[in-house]
Amino acid sequence: MMEEESVRLAIRLKDDSVWKISNLSGTVIPYKAAAGIVHHGKGLAGRPVEETVLLYRLSNALETTIANADHPLDEDLFDCFKEQLGASKDIPLPDHTNPTEENATDMFMELWNQDRILAAVCANHLLVEGGIGLFGTYPDQLPALESAIGDSKEAAISYIHDNAVELLPGGLTRNRMPQ
Repeated sequence: MMEEESVRLAIRLKDDSVWKISNLSGTVIPYKAAAGIVHHGKGLAGRPVEETVLLYRLSNALETTIANADHPLDEDLFDCFKEQLGASKDIPLPDHTNPTEENATDMFMELWNQDRILAAVCANHLLVEGGIGLFGTYPDQLPALESAIGDSKEAAISYIHDNAVELLPGGLTRNRMPQ
């Protein structure tokens, strides 16, 4: 079943997902810092406290997605993500909660200006719940993502579709598949 496969992918790539999503904050966070939190529950010595807190929060949010992969993104789960991530309680749940790639993209873009990390976590949940894959973008792709979002909705959808949705079975984006 695709849903089970998406959960296995989320578990296998949890450190990678935590790292990629954390970098949407605009601060370059080393992969080793995310891996240390995910695999050992320990932050890197000498790194900022805010970074470690963000990584713990993201790790917990992704654990929530994994544990609730068969649960729809409803108000309760959305509120749980907001609390885990320290997001504003005033952010409303967007209407795009059916677990499709299009809805994950729409949710991401709708939440982007309010809370980038929450946007990625919610998009990720829809992708895992729908048995589609994971949301993730490398830190060096952030300028291109921001540019696409600033250009137009069509440009953003196209960029996210090709570069930020890591599809089952292997977790490659559409642009990385031919490589």
